[in-house]
Amino acid sequence: MAKDWKHKAICLSFILVLAGFMLAHILLPHREISYTEGRTFRRPEFSREKLFSGRMALEYEKYALEQFPLRDRFRGLKALTAFYLLRLEEHNGVQVLGDGIYLREYPLREDSVRAAAAKFREVYSRYLAGQPVYYAVVPDKNCYVAAERGWLAPDYERMLDILRENLPGWTYIDLFAELTIADYYRTDGHWRQERLIPLADTILARMGREPVQREYQRHELYPFYGAYYARCGLPLAPDTITYLTNPVLEAVRVWDQDGRDLGGIYNPELFSSLNPYNFFLSGPVPIITIENSSAADDRELVIFRDSFASSLAPLLVEGYARIHLVDLRYIPGDRLGEKLQFGPNQDVLFLYSIPVLNNSSMLR
Repeated sequence: MAKDWKHKAICLSFILVLAGFMLAHILLPHREISYTEGRTFRRPEFSREKLFSGRMALEYEKYALEQFPLRDRFRGLKALTAFYLLRLEEHNGVQVLGDGIYLREYPLREDSVRAAAAKFREVYSRYLAGQPVYYAVVPDKNCYVAAERGWLAPDYERMLDILRENLPGWTYIDLFAELTIADYYRTDGHWRQERLIPLADTILARMGREPVQREYQRHELYPFYGAYYARCGLPLAPDTITYLTNPVLEAVRVWDQDGRDLGGIYNPELFSSLNPYNFFLSGPVPIITIENSSAADDRELVIFRDSFASSLAPLLVEGYARIHLVDLRYIPGDRLGEKLQFGPNQDVLFLYSIPVLNNSSMLR
């Protein structure tokens, strides 16, 4: 008799769990966006064609999985099992050290670095011949922890050697010694703007500009779930974006390659997007121009860049009348002359991160 009641209790518990999840699935509101996964969710649209072909059932199955109650908790449990029970060094392509998340960039793709240098030389020969040109490499976070942890990492010195060989006559600005792991977000690969003031002064000085004596007010945005957070799955604390302002930065004008006003250096609306880092300079835009009417002279700076320059460029603004930021991932080099004028009154900096140089097929 007791055994029968035991079986009935197990069956009843199982039914209650299923019913509870079904009820929660019905009552919980639709989730349109997941910051922990870094993606949006879309309701399946009904049509007779999809219903009779079977596609409707497949789309709804996917939708039901995306809206499953406690989905984030189960993802976290899976990540905890991978990292702490199974002791895996890597899960979903990321590694964890303390409360920091790291994306492994390995191995060094020498052909990719050479292709990036060839693209830079092509732009130089077309628009910049005879001008002094500077270049710098933004280290990835692993540069500061890989050796200590025994993680695989690209040969950074070899990468720099390839660039020196393929960019003869260009002036290299070393950023590696200027940075530490504390200068990067824990849940993202980007650097923290509030930590870059000394680095910005170094870049200005190397290009022959006087470091600017300026003061900033600090502002915070929270929570910031970086791009690595979505891949990790662990319930780690989010970051805080600290951004800097002063009267000069608040007065500058910012527009894109078509003359569209971007509304300023910072775009608060984009902090609520899937990539909150796009808060800086409105994210990926082919060409951005920042005009500083209070500059001491009419000198301009052209930065060929990736997303790292979005948070750095505001700290260089006071040294120039205009800064043009060109992202070769979104505009072909042979079309730059249609959107931007080049001339001798410009300093030119090629500023690219290791992940872009090591995967340069994204450059157009």
